[in-house]
Amino acid sequence: MRGFGLIRAAAHTKLFNFASNAGSLVLFLAAGQAVWLIGFVMAACAMAGAWLGSHIAMRHGARVIRPLLILASLALTAKLIWDGFFAGT
Repeated sequence: MRGFGLIRAAAHTKLFNFASNAGSLVLFLAAGQAVWLIGFVMAACAMAGAWLGSHIAMRHGARVIRPLLILASLALTAKLIWDGFFAGT
């Protein structure tokens, strides 16, 4: 991301993710479709994951973050392929 190192780029994605979540909240509230319980659970899990991820990144650096990023990307790709393959069944 614009020449940033892996850790700094990952930190910036957190800001972008927060902004998209805030925008989504505004839209759901405007439409009267907010499901508060699910939203609070998701927010708590996101905060816990961000806290854990930042501590791992600060302690172990890119040598741990890079493989986790690749693993998460591969898992998401596999799920998208799986869902696309079985979407018609």
